[in-house]
Amino acid sequence: MFYQTTISCRILAKTYNKSIMKILIILLSLFIFHLKSDTDSNYQEELIIEIINKTMKNLKNTLQTALKDGNIVEAIKICSSQAQDLTMLNNTEKTSIKRISLKYRNPANKPTKKEELILKSFEEKLQSGIEFNDLVFKQTITNYKEKTFTYIKAIPVKEVCLNCHGDNVSKKVLKQIKINYPNDKAIGFNLGEIRGAFSVRHTFN
Repeated sequence: MFYQTTISCRILAKTYNKSIMKILIILLSLFIFHLKSDTDSNYQEELIIEIINKTMKNLKNTLQTALKDGNIVEAIKICSSQAQDLTMLNNTEKTSIKRISLKYRNPANKPTKKEELILKSFEEKLQSGIEFNDLVFKQTITNYKEKTFTYIKAIPVKEVCLNCHGDNVSKKVLKQIKINYPNDKAIGFNLGEIRGAFSVRHTFN
């Protein structure tokens, strides 16, 4: 009787140990999966930030060139013909970037309903004292085949923007704006406000 009980205890101990090992293996696998997932997400975010920085640089260089003679009217003409193409210059099969704004000038920059809500949340956060650089929205959606990463980063109103987006725009400039953008909404901004945002959609495996 004692011998049988001892054997039974040993069998139970082995079974218990195997169960513990299986649980540990599952937990380790989940940890590795989440670690890899976080690493992948961080890498994808770095790629997107790099694309945004390239796009900002292209737009800034074009604007500076257009304004080198101080001719704001000519700068508006150049922005009208080139800004949209420069924004999409770094688009690829898996990555698309666009500019959006609640008060947009080009209808192509009109936000979706979801983007509109995000932009409004940025406005509220800025009013509550959050740093401008922290006005970022990030979301990853996973389906069967791939992941879609959405990254939206606010664009600040800078001094140069006020030439044609401020509340003291000259009549000559306003006239040209109406020619190029009959339904313009992008007037009346102040320094440091949210001009809009870069909205990036990126898919990866």
